[in-house]
Amino acid sequence: MKDRDSLYKLNHFIEMDDSYFGGSASGKRGRGATNKSTVVVAVENRGAAAGYAAMEVVESMHSKHLKDFAFRHIEDDQMIKN
Repeated sequence: MKDRDSLYKLNHFIEMDDSYFGGSASGKRGRGATNKSTVVVAVENRGAAAGYAAMEVVESMHSKHLKDFAFRHIEDDQMIKN
């Protein structure tokens, strides 16, 4: 399944967002929390319904990591909303 998914790139109107996953812990919440993994999610918006989605754990929300994610998962010349 991973091999097949790596061949497909998202197209149409793309919505991207980030989320943080991990267990409960004291201290900082959300961005910057030491016990959380940063996940970038991109979904095709096809009007009445969502299309395909791609998600990946990234090191940080630095623009280099986001560009790498977009290059691997989104077709060229697509409009992205975040």
